[in-house]
Amino acid sequence: MRHPTPFDTHTYVKQLTSAGVSEAQAEVHARTLAGLLEEQLATKRDLDEMRIATKRDLDEMRIATKRDLDEMRIATQRDLEELRVSTQRDLEELRVSTQRDLKETELRLKAHLEAELRRQMLWFFSAQTALLAIAVAAIVALLRHA
Repeated sequence: MRHPTPFDTHTYVKQLTSAGVSEAQAEVHARTLAGLLEEQLATKRDLDEMRIATKRDLDEMRIATKRDLDEMRIATQRDLEELRVSTQRDLEELRVSTQRDLKETELRLKAHLEAELRRQMLWFFSAQTALLAIAVAAIVALLRHA
């Protein structure tokens, strides 16, 4: 809100005319100067109103910023809790999956080892049978020649 700046144009015109300026020029000069002062200069009251308005704006901004920070803190806490729950769920799924994979690997390894053991046992028994057959043939041959 603009408040008129006190400026005594009448006294100013008198001072100019007493200094030799024509009255018409002095009046134009006084009106122009009064207009400039009213437009360009702030009064103490103007400054006080601006200070009060600025303080009010800063207080409103402080309150809004605090509210925004509180909302962000709450949202961040909520997000962190969701992340914690999600991470725990993911870890549990990974644990179960890993146990399942280990069990499957153990079963495949056991099956492979059992098959390999059967193969080697078959070879061993085949070799023993062949050796026994050779031994029997040798005994039979010795008995025939004896």
